[in-house]
Amino acid sequence: MYLCEFLPRLGQVSIYVETPHPLKLITGIKFEENTLCISNPDENLILLPRLTGSKEGVVNDQQLTIKSISHDKNQLSLRLEMPAAIRVASSSTFMTMAAENQLWSVRDLLLKTPKSKSNVNQFRFECAKCGTEVLDSESSKFGEMPLEFWHELMDFWHCHKPHEEHHNHNDKNYNGKLLLKPGFTYIGASYLLVTGDRSVCSKCSLELGTFDQTNDSTKISKWNLKLTYADKIEEYPPYLLVYHSILDRINSAGVRKFSVSLAGDKTCCLDIWVTAVGINISVNGKQYDNTLKTLYKFTSRAREDDVLEVPSVVWKSFEQHLKSMTESMPKELHNLKISEEGIDEMFNVAYLVPSYAL
Repeated sequence: MYLCEFLPRLGQVSIYVETPHPLKLITGIKFEENTLCISNPDENLILLPRLTGSKEGVVNDQQLTIKSISHDKNQLSLRLEMPAAIRVASSSTFMTMAAENQLWSVRDLLLKTPKSKSNVNQFRFECAKCGTEVLDSESSKFGEMPLEFWHELMDFWHCHKPHEEHHNHNDKNYNGKLLLKPGFTYIGASYLLVTGDRSVCSKCSLELGTFDQTNDSTKISKWNLKLTYADKIEEYPPYLLVYHSILDRINSAGVRKFSVSLAGDKTCCLDIWVTAVGINISVNGKQYDNTLKTLYKFTSRAREDDVLEVPSVVWKSFEQHLKSMTESMPKELHNLKISEEGIDEMFNVAYLVPSYAL
């Protein structure tokens, strides 16, 4: 197992390899096509993260400098330094990151779906359960949610003091409505907003989303759909609601500590601490861009003032994703002890990824 982190603002790549072999058994280290080759009894081939400031995300051996290498217990650790030009080109704002990393956004759909002879992108959204068509690009126009309505993402958030019983009461009123045009669909980070009542699948009666009578619109959760285009079928991981909600909160308030809880169950909670944003990583041959490095701990009560309440399907997906990412990393990286106010606490380590592996 191995994990690589590309830290663009520091201009370095940190590499951690699970191996029992000490440094003296390494007979050679070289770079080939964005892969680090470590010659020892195991012959480790390590795919580096996508290096966003370099041409096509690839570097050669003249661009990398090994600054340190060590072995402790069963972990080999290396730190590589990047050229200054790559550091500058790789830096981006969190706001840009939020806009460019949404699965099934207008930008994403335009980039990956084929076009017809009339220059219209061809794709359709189907019911995730039975495959019945819900929306298609031929009969509906698609646009991003306007910036002033980004607060729709915050519907699940509740600010509270853990010791106060009334913290679950939510009486937010955003004032103002988004008036939808007939035949037009707005795409949010984790939902589609359409006109009329489209809250239930016409064939299998799966609940697709929630209908709002006040403005005659339905918010369809992306995880209740599947996207089909060409010969491909994509599903939407429900945990991405958490990824985008946390990133939105970081952008709007600079908050890095949260609690995520299962709606309707005060005893199912996760304390979350986002320690790094926009990290490109590679894990055992898979590359992921713009991840959130996260410390997490299961608790029986939300301890942070910012609480994200999520439905059961999102909670299960989020829990599974965190555990899966932790288990895919070298064992020495699974946990981290944090000391706050003289109290030591053990947190698990994972990365929230915004889409599929590259």
